[in-house]
Amino acid sequence: MSTVDKNQTGLASEFFVAAELFRRKWDVTISFGSTKKFDLKACKGDFDITLQVKGMYATKAGNWNINKAKLKPDDKLFIVFVNLHSDKMDASPEYYILTPLEALEFIVDKNRADEPVKQNYLPYSRLKSFKNNWERLEQACVTV
Repeated sequence: MSTVDKNQTGLASEFFVAAELFRRKWDVTISFGSTKKFDLKACKGDFDITLQVKGMYATKAGNWNINKAKLKPDDKLFIVFVNLHSDKMDASPEYYILTPLEALEFIVDKNRADEPVKQNYLPYSRLKSFKNNWERLEQACVTV
């Protein structure tokens, strides 16, 4: 099997999230480019949110790479971790929706103790309680 392009995985994940938001009656804008500040902007009525999307091509990858230093508290930002399940063609993509602060709680440093942190990742196994919790976006509309 040839290697999977991580940019294609990311773009496919963004489209899946945009489609799911549209199904839930959100107006969605997709940001394109390599230096973008967000992946998606979604609006419903007078409320808008920003979304970062992190894609995983197949479950066997086991985690999403993420830069812990870039995660800042923001009550209008959500991170959607997508498992495309390309290794299980009969399975639908899974979505895990977290705030930046929630994501920080689950991130693991991927270096030895005697090295400076170079990479961080978020294990797939730690996010079960956040699976398909789209209603939290609706709740964010109410609490602001």
